Amino acid sequence: MALSVRLLGPPATNRPYQVRSRKSWALLACLLLAERPPSRARLAGLLYPEADDPMRALRWGLTESCAGD
Repeated sequence: MALSVRLLGPPATNRPYQVRSRKSWALLACLLLAERPPSRARLAGLLYPEADDPMRALRWGLTESCAGD
């Protein structure tokens, strides 16, 4: 079965994934909607500019976005 992601209204998937934060949903949306894969530096700058270590925050966000429960 293909993965289906709903981004309008309350975000949801057709799989038992639990995305825990808005930033994780934003990260997932950026990855799905980009014409070309965005660089990690670009994603970190867009989503985690306030973090002490934006690349570390991005790694955490990527891990959280992909976690299935």
